[in-house]
This record gives sequence, structure tokens and C-alpha cells, in this order.
Amino acid sequence: MPDIQITKQLNITVDKTLINSYGDLQFTDTAGNNYKVGVKRVQHFKDKITPGATVTLNYAEAYGKEYIYSAIPQDRPSAKEMVDKVFPEPAKPAPAPAPSPQAVQSNSSVVKPQVNDKLPPKPEMYNSERIKYKSMCLAYAKDLCATAGVIAPDDITKWADKFMEWLIK
Repeated sequence: MPDIQITKQLNITVDKTLINSYGDLQFTDTAGNNYKVGVKRVQHFKDKITPGATVTLNYAEAYGKEYIYSAIPQDRPSAKEMVDKVFPEPAKPAPAPAPSPQAVQSNSSVVKPQVNDKLPPKPEMYNSERIKYKSMCLAYAKDLCATAGVIAPDDITKWADKFMEWLIK
């Protein structure tokens, strides 16, 4: 297959979108220009081309006909913002108030509460289960990187470890 050559780029703001009876994605920009993506390529574009979105359309040529090759969102949030929206940081428990110095002096049997932020690993989780969960977390992080573009390739293992922490807790 020959290399794809981008023939032109357009920056547009999408005004309206419609999927017609054939399954094609038809959309209009704010200037009133009409665009169409064929039914075979709709899955690649329907999440990016939404009303109000600002996108860069890249055109390529095949068999002498120009077509929309890709759409790149311009106002897309960063990968960290998207992941944090789906997986917010777990809330840490508030530390227990320490007893007053007077209570400690008057009653020497008062035991200070221990605050343990980290939970011990579950004793019933054997190595095979841990491997299964780690594999599942890596696959999920890889999918978020490859299909959604939410996670950068360099951060896959870091996010897989975070997912693993959330599963174990």
C-alpha cells in the first residue's frame, strides 16, 4: 500500500452532525460548508466530530478522489485529565485526632491511635490471582492508549499499577 500523502488541512468548528440513512456521517461547519464521511469510516470520526467541536480535517487522495483522512480535535483535554475524570484519586481517610496532652498525663493507659494509610495486601490473594489482575490492568491501560488515546504509551505501566492499587483496595 502506498504512503498516505496529506493533500490539504482545514480547521473547522462543527455546527451540526447527522448520520444519514446509508450510515454516512454528514456534518456542517459554522461557515455553512457540508462534509461527508463514508459509512466504512464513520467509527473513526463519530466521537471526534460533534457539534461545537473544533477539529483539523486532513484530506488525502485515493483513486483520484479526495477524502477526509483524519480529524484531529483541537480542544481535546490532556490524557491525564481524561483518566482523572474516569478514575478520580481515592479519598484518603482523615487522620484521627490525637488526644490532648492533659488526657495523656492524667491517664497513662491512653493509647495513641495508629493511622495506617496503606492497607495490607489481602492474604487470600495468591500469586496467580495477582498475575491475572496485573494482566487485566495492563490490557486495560494498553486499550486506553491504543484506542482512545487517553494514556500516553510511556505511561501504560504507571497507570496499570494505579489500576492494580484500586482493584486490591
